[in-house]
Amino acid sequence: MRVLITGASGFAGGYLALACARAGDDVLGLSRAGDVPPGGGEGRAVDLRDRAAVREAFREAAPEVVYHLAALSSVGRSWEDPSRTLQDNVATAVNVLEALRLDAPRARVVWVSSCEVYGPAADLPIKETAPVQPANPYAVSKTAGDQLAGLYADAYGLEIVRAPNRPRRPASPAPTESGS
Repeated sequence: MRVLITGASGFAGGYLALACARAGDDVLGLSRAGDVPPGGGEGRAVDLRDRAAVREAFREAAPEVVYHLAALSSVGRSWEDPSRTLQDNVATAVNVLEALRLDAPRARVVWVSSCEVYGPAADLPIKETAPVQPANPYAVSKTAGDQLAGLYADAYGLEIVRAPNRPRRPASPAPTESGS
């Protein structure tokens, strides 16, 4: 299976790339540095904020499965530069979703969020049914990306599994080229 992993050089992405390679998948890992994923596969340097570069990578990879893990993920740094965290993480989400819609619409997608979207835990373990109450800029950016993934899944019929899982609801039809 042809697997594309965004954020493949990160902590979770590296372990995922290794597991996929061990399972016999053909792995393409996208990251800022383009490092080869641990355990094999191909690494490619792609700035996920660059829409054209993201679309090109998806078009060339022709993935059957996409795992989207990439993000600026430091809560502390998100407080130091909230604008950058929000701009980069939301732009990355939109660029990946547009590449899926336009260049890999049949790919199955696992869209990874963060427990940070729930805010301070009232009870442990946190259940996926807990209300979303982001308490830092990083969590807000992940909430926005998750909501966009749900919107794109519903509007364009993309097969996106959102982790944590969010219920799907009917969406308004996607706009047509004429804007209606």
